[in-house]
Amino acid sequence: MRGMPIILACLGPVLTAGCGGDDSPDPDAGPGVDASAGDAGPDPLGCVEPDRSCPEDQPVPSAPCEGALECEYEDPNGVDTWIYECEGGVWIADLNGCQLDGCPVPPLGELCLEPFQGTLDGATVDLGPADATRPFAPFEDGEEVRLIVGAQGGSMIAFRLRVQGAQAPECVGATLAITADSAAADPQLMRVALHCGLSLPLFAVLPGEYCEPATVPVDVEVELDGVGAGHATVQFTTEGECVG
Repeated sequence: MRGMPIILACLGPVLTAGCGGDDSPDPDAGPGVDASAGDAGPDPLGCVEPDRSCPEDQPVPSAPCEGALECEYEDPNGVDTWIYECEGGVWIADLNGCQLDGCPVPPLGELCLEPFQGTLDGATVDLGPADATRPFAPFEDGEEVRLIVGAQGGSMIAFRLRVQGAQAPECVGATLAITADSAAADPQLMRVALHCGLSLPLFAVLPGEYCEPATVPVDVEVELDGVGAGHATVQFTTEGECVG
């Protein structure tokens, strides 16, 4: 069985939300965050009303939209162009003319300033692929994911979060437990921004080195403070390149 390609990414040594992320407060990282009171959640109307025209900034993949919209956004590299189309009532992203793993990626997950301090009843938490070119759906059991190599040599996998069933907060504390091939990583802590319940791609560090050709099972569980937990079982395939 041929594995999915290994991707190089500018990622730090711990679970992170985007390249160069750290845990220092960033007033620009969490939209609508009240630093004094904690996050009470997004404006409900903003989550119910879909985009009916091209937003000024790139939409969040799988966020709601309406109509035959096609919107172009220049990548920060100044060369490539992202095309966002409204398909089936959600935004789908595509990098125009780029088919290689070395192409730019959509905006990654953000850190946020002040995590939710309350309790959210009736919420469900799903983990799904980080692929912005298709609508969000929870991982299927044993779904293949890509092995990602960080700038410091660590091996990682990417995923997104979705909170449904209740008005999701905009900023939430998260604890991630990950086991790969029966080896458990240390718990990984972070704060993640949600856009009407959807996160941008997040990255989790794997616990070992992967030097032999193998298909490696990975068990992932994310506990969101005051919200609930989500779980997924996925796998990645290595072809004998020593990473980790």
